[in-house]
This record gives sequence, C-alpha cells and structure tokens, in this order.
Amino acid sequence: MLVLEGIPLFLIELGIGQKMRLGSLGSPLPWASCPQLANGSAVPECEKSSETAYFWYRTTLDVSPAIDQPEGLKWWIVLCLILAWTIVFFIVMKGIQSSGKVVYFTSLFPYIVLTIFFIRGITLKGASAGLAHMYTPKVSDRKEIIGSSGTYSVLTSDNALRDVTK
Repeated sequence: MLVLEGIPLFLIELGIGQKMRLGSLGSPLPWASCPQLANGSAVPECEKSSETAYFWYRTTLDVSPAIDQPEGLKWWIVLCLILAWTIVFFIVMKGIQSSGKVVYFTSLFPYIVLTIFFIRGITLKGASAGLAHMYTPKVSDRKEIIGSSGTYSVLTSDNALRDVTK
C-alpha cells in the first residue's frame, strides 16, 4: 500500500510544491514577530509573552482567553485525534502478529532514513570542511565548559552533602 499509493502521492505533492514554489513556511516565519493591530502596534498579549508562544496558543491551538471561558472543540484537532486513534485501532485490530510487523517497520525505518540523509550529506559540496570544523577541538571552549561543569559539580555535591548530614 505504501509503495503503490503513499510514496507516489508524496512525490506528486513534492513535485507540485517545487513547481509552485509555495511551501508551508515562508519568509519571514509566521512566529518570528508579533502580529500588528490596525493602528500599527503589536498585539498586547504577544508583547507580554514570546512570539512563538503566542503563535502556538493563539494561531495553532486557538485556545480561549481564560480558563473560565471555554470555547468549542477545534475541528482540525479533533480530526487529527480521530485519525491517530483510527490508525492505532487498525494496527492493533489483528492482534500481536500485525503489531510485530509494525514494530519492525517503525524501528527500522528511521535508521534507513538517517542512513540516506547521512549518505546525501557527506556527498554535498563542502561536507569535508564541515566535518573537519565539527571535529576540530577548540581548547578555549573546553576550558570554559570544564570550568562550568566543575563549578556545577561542587555546588550540587555541597547540596547533596547538606541533605545527607541533616
């Protein structure tokens, strides 16, 4: 089913997306700045929190302004929940044998994808320079990290000893 329907549909969507050049994310990102009111100032709620928190709670989840003012169910979230439970139902419906097959796929597929990404990454232009930069030790950074971790160890062991000796 995946080979006959899933992958061809995915490739069609990728092709249409590349042709139209309309991705799901644009520039600037929708959560990069607070939305503007009609007078040009930012939304006060967004100024009190972060842009990403405002985007998540107001745009994505569309939560109610207060806990004592409940709003109706969001149809897209309910639809995703129904879809997820339907998938779980069909996976578990046939018993442990089909679940075992699903486990084989879900445990091996990420490694296959990561291997493909790794091979693709090391064949890109400048990959060797990037790997050399990543694995070249920076002694000054390590001194700072070792100092910070040493300070952390001393402070946490002091707290632990204080708790033990009470």
